[in-house]
Amino acid sequence: AAAAAAVAGAGTVVGAAAVKAEAAASVSKEVVGRKYASGWWTQFALLTRRSYWSMTREKANNIAVFAQTIFFAILLGLLWLREGSRGSSESVQSVTGILFFLLILQAFSCTFGIIFLFPAERLVVLKERSSRLYHVGAYFFSKSVSEFPRTLILTLLFCLATYFMVDLRAGASHFFSFFVIVLMSTMASEGLAYCVSAIASNPQQAGALAPVFIVTSFLFCGFLVEFSAIPVWLRWLNYVSFIKYGFALVMQNQFLDNDLSLVGCRPDSFCPKTGEEVLEFYGVNGMSYWTNFVLLLTLVVGFRLIAYMILRRKGPKYDLSV
Repeated sequence: AAAAAAVAGAGTVVGAAAVKAEAAASVSKEVVGRKYASGWWTQFALLTRRSYWSMTREKANNIAVFAQTIFFAILLGLLWLREGSRGSSESVQSVTGILFFLLILQAFSCTFGIIFLFPAERLVVLKERSSRLYHVGAYFFSKSVSEFPRTLILTLLFCLATYFMVDLRAGASHFFSFFVIVLMSTMASEGLAYCVSAIASNPQQAGALAPVFIVTSFLFCGFLVEFSAIPVWLRWLNYVSFIKYGFALVMQNQFLDNDLSLVGCRPDSFCPKTGEEVLEFYGVNGMSYWTNFVLLLTLVVGFRLIAYMILRRKGPKYDLSV
């Protein structure tokens, strides 16, 4: 009798478990089969507007970001004031230093505004995606689009101050090329920050992971450590460093087809006569200007696609929408 009761009890438990599994499966199928209330583009437009208004309401944060950008732009401009106007071999190291440092500064400035984005909204977004309110693609790309105007304005302010205070290469075409290069480098850094934000489950993880990705890109760009000195099994990191391509582009924009004066250059120091010698000395003449441009643009797009795929994988298990 006891054995029969035990068997009956086990059967009841198994039956209950089967009922629960069937109920869960039916709920999952119901959610998967549920249609969205609006199309992808409608979702994208509404989410972009929501993200934009949410960003504009953060007045204190926006003021701080603009103040920081202007402060560092003026500070760099004062430190390297009119270094580029000399056009001599003696000023090459100073000009190279400012070109490299401004890329680093812009990368760090934009990164910390993005790495906490997805972890802070994670629970809300998971709930809304579970309710089939919008596609994950509409959500992700709305964030990218809504952030772009602020990035554009901040980068323009930064470039206007530094370029003309340092007095870099004259000519409207060179300035606008410089602006586009810095903007693309900033957007590549943002793309890397989106990846970190998508990976992290909470703000603490995001803050810990961000320096790993960003600093690695700096270390393997080829400026601090020559490519030949990098261990063979780590050289692949050089090819995915956005600083590598951004630095090569700003250097080519500054020195390509640009003759230099030897006035004031000491005989025992590096005294290049042409900009091509400078590019060769710093190892940024291996690829053409447009090759570097296309590769940097590839990283801008590629990092965002990787972040999107990570965000999609970390959503509800039954949400396989784009």
